Amino acid sequence: MRKKSIQHQMDGLVALLLLGVFAACVLAVLLTGAGVYQRLTERDQAAARLELRQEGDVWLADGNWESGGAYRLTAQAVDSGVPGLEAVRVAVEDSGGAVLFAVDVTWQGEVDSRG
Repeated sequence: MRKKSIQHQMDGLVALLLLGVFAACVLAVLLTGAGVYQRLTERDQAAARLELRQEGDVWLADGNWESGGAYRLTAQAVDSGVPGLEAVRVAVEDSGGAVLFAVDVTWQGEVDSRG
């Protein structure tokens, strides 16, 4: 009878120990995930912050690619060549000033800048 009692106590201790190990693993995963989530949100918020400023007739915004390289976004009014048709050239340059891509955006009439 005494052996069964000791065996039941040992089984209870093993189960309690396994439960503690499981809880510690869950806590470690949650803390690791929380740290990764915090770093991702900080990175995304930093990437989303572009300060738009005007220098003469050119609008500029500087930022960084996720790979670490700097870029500059420019928007400048250009002549569309068609009366009544407005045009803006939007370009993205790397840190050395090389144009990565550029596009001319045209429209006719008033533009509602309120979104």
